[in-house]
Amino acid sequence: MSKKYYLTPLGSAVYPRLTEPDEKYNKFSCNLLVPDSTELQNLFSVIQELIDRIKEDTVNTLNEKIENAKTGAEKKRHTDALKKLEVNLPYAANVDEEGQDIEGEWILKTSCPAEGKNRKGEVYQNKVAVFDSKKQPMPKSIQIWGGSKVILQVEPRAYYIPATAKYGVSLRLRAAQVVELISGGSTGDSFGFSEQEGFVAPKEEAEVEKESETSRDKEETILGDF
Repeated sequence: MSKKYYLTPLGSAVYPRLTEPDEKYNKFSCNLLVPDSTELQNLFSVIQELIDRIKEDTVNTLNEKIENAKTGAEKKRHTDALKKLEVNLPYAANVDEEGQDIEGEWILKTSCPAEGKNRKGEVYQNKVAVFDSKKQPMPKSIQIWGGSKVILQVEPRAYYIPATAKYGVSLRLRAAQVVELISGGSTGDSFGFSEQEGFVAPKEEAEVEKESETSRDKEETILGDF
């Protein structure tokens, strides 16, 4: 089966790890805050079709195993799995500080493992291709912080995990286009400041301190062509 890739709508990056994988989980990732739109609903339709398909396949498989079970314990295990089936979605409504849904705002969850194994058991490295607004590759040295405006290319993948009885669709992160960058050396606008009357630093002395990984982690912050 050929792979199908989709572009997300333009959105605000949340906790982006696009050029270097997260050390704890060893994966690239980027949640994306996007407003509701026809483009987004089209992507949701693609996801829902895959979810319906994997659910049907999983239910049919479990029913066959129940019918063909050779022991009572085996039959009970598959029956329990069928009863506990739970869906995982790769998106959720954005919420406010009180945990209430914000109407018309969604969070897309995308990720990609930093490495994998082929059928021969050989380890290979993954990476996320990153481009600027003119479709030119971006240097890996440029940090992409939360709040940057990006478009992501994703591959929806259906799955079922027998150990947890969960099924769903993940959005495999393949590439990103940075339309508006927030990074080291940005102006005060990117930190939420407005102009005030008072001290003005000489230009030759002005320097923006690079934001630490810890503070970056606290930031709050599909179908087309790059």
